[in-house]
Amino acid sequence: MIAISEEALSVIARVTDHPKLEHRSGVRIAPPSGSGGDRGLEVHAVNGPGLGDRVLERKGARLYLSPEAAERVAGCELDARTEPGDRVQFVLRR
Repeated sequence: MIAISEEALSVIARVTDHPKLEHRSGVRIAPPSGSGGDRGLEVHAVNGPGLGDRVLERKGARLYLSPEAAERVAGCELDARTEPGDRVQFVLRR
């Protein structure tokens, strides 16, 4: 299971509450589409979970983990930091 920091929860909740996204919107972590064995993960705002996604809901924040991502992030903590220009960087820590 993945732990989620308070800062990451806050960022994800802001995405979840965005008026242009649908009711089940959230943040999804998954390998890049067409990655062909690439071990990286991507984070995207989505309208809902993908097929087989693990769904984590806490304090109004929805995080979706693809089956592959769920395996890779088990035992990690997801954190977020805001960079200049209000860009958000998600970080996984073991």
